[in-house]
Amino acid sequence: MILVRKGEERHCPMKVEGDQAARRYIIIDDFIDSGHTVRTIVKEVKEFAPEAECLGVLQVTDLPIRITRKLN
Repeated sequence: MILVRKGEERHCPMKVEGDQAARRYIIIDDFIDSGHTVRTIVKEVKEFAPEAECLGVLQVTDLPIRITRKLN
């Protein structure tokens, strides 16, 4: 797993983190318009894990379940 953060405000100082030995990855995003974000992710991952190959992009627009939970 490789995580690429977008934007200036991040909880972690790292923009890219994860398994640098990754060989393949799939980009998962909630919105794809111009392709700029996808191109940026491919570039960032190439610098982080040069051997990794992008297998494709999955756009997730509607999740069947809630993935958040209420904290006490």
